[in-house]
Amino acid sequence: LLNIQSRAPHSPVIIVGTHCDKLPPAKAKDLKEHYKQKIYSIYGRVGFPHLFNAMTVSSVTKEGIRELQMEIHNAAIQAKDHDTHDPIIGMQVPASYVALHRIISEEVKNC
Repeated sequence: LLNIQSRAPHSPVIIVGTHCDKLPPAKAKDLKEHYKQKIYSIYGRVGFPHLFNAMTVSSVTKEGIRELQMEIHNAAIQAKDHDTHDPIIGMQVPASYVALHRIISEEVKNC
């Protein structure tokens, strides 16, 4: 998180706990809430990037996957340029970035 803070300090961050299917079913809800509160108490303060959410998922049972997709979408939609406060979605991409993307894509195809 400190690396994110130093390179992209205004980026929203979603902390994702994996393997929630390994939690004991009888305690899963309480444990998830406990860990979420602990994460916010440690990382939800000045000096760390904006903590958009903390959530759990399971790639085995697919629990939480749809919610994670929605949170990523919401974070992207709500992201604003730090200087202008304009939405990031829909901003023009510099032509040099597009050219670089084409070059890299071609290199990947040729590997």
